[in-house]
Amino acid sequence: MIPTIHPAATLRAKKFEARCIYDWMRIAYEGGFREVKLPQRTHKIAPTLEECVDYADTILSWKGEALAVDIETHPVEGITGIPINIGA
Repeated sequence: MIPTIHPAATLRAKKFEARCIYDWMRIAYEGGFREVKLPQRTHKIAPTLEECVDYADTILSWKGEALAVDIETHPVEGITGIPINIGA
C-alpha cells in the first residue's frame, strides 16, 4: 500500500499535482514487482540520554538528501513518539 493524495485534490489545489504524479509513477513502478518491497527501518525503543544526544548531533549536522521529523501525540498521554527519518 502506498499512501497518496486523492487525485481530485489536485483539481482544488495545484500545489498537490507534482506530488500526486510522483506517487502514481511510484505505484506504477512498484506494481511491476511480484514481491512487496519494504524499506529497511531501525527502531530505537527507550534510548539512553547519551544515545539521544548522539542522535541529535547526527540530525543537526545532517547534510543528506532528506530529513523528516514527525511528532505523534495522544490527547491523554501527550507525546507518544518522535519518528525521525534521515536519508529518504
